This record gives sequence, C-alpha cells and structure tokens, in this order.
Amino acid sequence: MDPRPSPRIKDPTLLRLLKFESLECEISGVTDGLHLHHIILRSGAHRGDDVRENIICISEDIHMSYHRGDSEARKLIGHHVETKRPDVARYIAEKLGSPDALLEWFARHGIKEGAECTSS
Repeated sequence: MDPRPSPRIKDPTLLRLLKFESLECEISGVTDGLHLHHIILRSGAHRGDDVRENIICISEDIHMSYHRGDSEARKLIGHHVETKRPDVARYIAEKLGSPDALLEWFARHGIKEGAECTSS
C-alpha cells in the first residue's frame, strides 16, 4: 500500500467557470467581492481538490474572517454545508475517509449535533 496521499485534482478551467457562474455569496447573498473557498483547503497536507463539491462562493468578508480563525465565520460555513450543500458533506466524508471524519469537520465548524446529511 502506498502511504502517499492521492494527487490533488487541479482544474483551473473549472475555477474560471465557477468564478464566472458565481453571482452571489451562498451564505449572505451579497454580490460584490466574491471569493471561491475550498472547503478542504488546497494547501499543505489538506490537498483539497478543484471540484464543485469542494468549493463554495462566499463574500470576501466571510472568507477573510474564516482564514483568520473567526468562529462565527466557521459556523456560517459549517451551517451552510450542513443545510444547503449535501454534495460538499459527501465530498468531505469521502476525502477525509469516513463519516466520523465528517462529523469531526462539522464539530470544528460549530455544528455539535452532527449533520443530517451524513446519512445520505
């Protein structure tokens, strides 16, 4: 068994397409200053993929707050994934290797009870 993680999927064409398609923040609805946010981060050991299921469109304010470690921004993103993006939740479980890893991701994002979408 190869201990190295699988290569990260890089798709600059998809990123350009998503930037073009994204008309408003998926969380707040604002239409200016939009950023594409990788749920499983691209950098370091995370190796999040450039796939629709790993990307949400959010405002610059939420994005910057999230990366500064703001707990409210983390909760907003966690709640959004839990309630609106079951495709993202499935991706997280698959990428991290288990439904338990998904529950841990939700807990780190302020969702204590786990997600209804973990059973889908």
